[in-house]
Amino acid sequence: LVSYGVSYVFQVSQKSLSRRRLSSDSKDSISYSLVDATKQQTFLDAFDKTFKSRDSFLLAYKPRRGKYAAFTGDLTEEEAEKFIG
Repeated sequence: LVSYGVSYVFQVSQKSLSRRRLSSDSKDSISYSLVDATKQQTFLDAFDKTFKSRDSFLLAYKPRRGKYAAFTGDLTEEEAEKFIG
């Protein structure tokens, strides 16, 4: 799942960059990352305990607002794009 997830997140990031250029008036950017719980346990400790049971999940974060959301479903390129967009 992680290797496919990395591919999906990369493909979505390329689309997001092209969209961001078109809508440069948006000041509320979203950062996102695919979190691998087996390799990033210390990072994971900063979040809700419900994520600790997952192998990996997609995390979206709004730095200006200090808010985050996690996508824990079956990750596909389309689902990642909907979640991030």
